Amino acid sequence: MSIGKLRFHFTPSIAIPGRMPLVVVWLVLLLAPALISAQTQVFMDDFNRNQNPLGATGGTPTMTWTKTGTGLASTAQVSGSNYQLTIDNGSTIGRTFLTGSLSTFATQFNTTLSENKDDVIWTFNIRTARTSASAGFNNNQYAFAAVLAATSADLLNANGYAVTLMKGTAYNAVRLVKFSGGLDADVNLTTIVGPSFESNNYQHYFSVKVVYTPLTNTWKLYARNDLANASVDPESGELTQIGAATVDATYTNQVLSHCGFFINHGSNTTPASNKVNFDNFKVVVDNRLFTPAADITWSTPNWGQGTLTPGSNYDVRIPSNRKVTNTGTAASKMLH
Repeated sequence: MSIGKLRFHFTPSIAIPGRMPLVVVWLVLLLAPALISAQTQVFMDDFNRNQNPLGATGGTPTMTWTKTGTGLASTAQVSGSNYQLTIDNGSTIGRTFLTGSLSTFATQFNTTLSENKDDVIWTFNIRTARTSASAGFNNNQYAFAAVLAATSADLLNANGYAVTLMKGTAYNAVRLVKFSGGLDADVNLTTIVGPSFESNNYQHYFSVKVVYTPLTNTWKLYARNDLANASVDPESGELTQIGAATVDATYTNQVLSHCGFFINHGSNTTPASNKVNFDNFKVVVDNRLFTPAADITWSTPNWGQGTLTPGSNYDVRIPSNRKVTNTGTAASKMLH
């Protein structure tokens, strides 16, 4: 366990009737326990490159994208230098998908989701050019998915988590799902959160955010209908939470290896009218730092002070004038 240092800043102040001197304000702030959250981007691909077909690499860090299936993957110009990923349906009934390795992500991301220090957050845009609702993932139907994390690059047999775009009641809606044995049949999918509100237009864009909290294995889904506005930054403005936070740990304790983009399609002589678009695919992780304001005691299983308790996966800074005391049955406490 490393011992940190606590710095005191004293600022000369003038007593003003009715106001607390500045030096007292500093001391009050220093005496409060602090929980600081900072996000680290571990991957981003905005597809802002003119490629037809899509090139093998892109994003930050540079991802190698691999296409499987008869459909065409390319980028389509939105405006100026702004492009988005397009996957057209193939000439035969089937599935087409892109996959990339999660090992490409920055080192702050752990491919075992439950081992991440704090929230993992995915954001992206999704829409389809189809003029009718997308029925599902069974053979000769249409449906679309952004795969957040899967157990392999073979999305016809893998397990994992995804956000789907398919029929709600009348129009398309998004859902957070887990899938077992691939994305090639509706029976393989289980909804965790959703469906969302419907777009009221088959071709509208959705901005989507998914938040996974490792400490509780809790998932949240957020969405916004961006109408016909292509590639609106999903991190700008407000997104609406869909349903309630839901606990699911089915695959969070396993090593997950790939992310990707998926289209389930029939056969059509005009594939451009059945395409799906994705954009601004971004993954960040939170890194929380807990600094106690007083001596710490712990017992099994949790520790902290007052109502502010650091999770077992937080970074903890112990100032040099604080001590940690075991008052329970725990023989040791891991400080990450």
